[in-house]
Amino acid sequence: MLKLDGINKIFNEGTPDEKVALENIHLHLKPGDFVTVIGSNGAGKSTMMNMISGALMPDLGKVWIDGNDVTSLPEYQRSRYIGRVFQDPMAGTAPSMTIEENLALAYSRNAKRTLRLGVNRNRRDFFRTSLEKLGLNLENRLNAKVGLLSGGERQALSL
Repeated sequence: MLKLDGINKIFNEGTPDEKVALENIHLHLKPGDFVTVIGSNGAGKSTMMNMISGALMPDLGKVWIDGNDVTSLPEYQRSRYIGRVFQDPMAGTAPSMTIEENLALAYSRNAKRTLRLGVNRNRRDFFRTSLEKLGLNLENRLNAKVGLLSGGERQALSL
């Protein structure tokens, strides 16, 4: 499902500020695997996540998702294979848009773009049913602006 082969990343290479963030990282995860990455500040945790998502490209090595070599794909193209929730609850949502508008954007992220309504009755019903499972009462606030939600509610919505 996810495979990192020999990933290396050096920032400011060849300067006095050179920082080896990742060196020869190998990670092989199968479907159903659960991994926790821990380390001190500067250990490379965020750099590794940015390599997986495509926000950063490795200096050496390969990134594979579901058997596809995505090493050279930019972040927006990798989104068809992987999703990401940011630690900052303000990231990953559009605060001036409603809950249902944010969900419509996420729901259609890999669909062909056309000029049609992003939210219709069927989608609204689907969003309401899906949100009920979270137990946060967001299903009754579909027209609320996301910027008015708590950090935890925004994280749940991002997921």
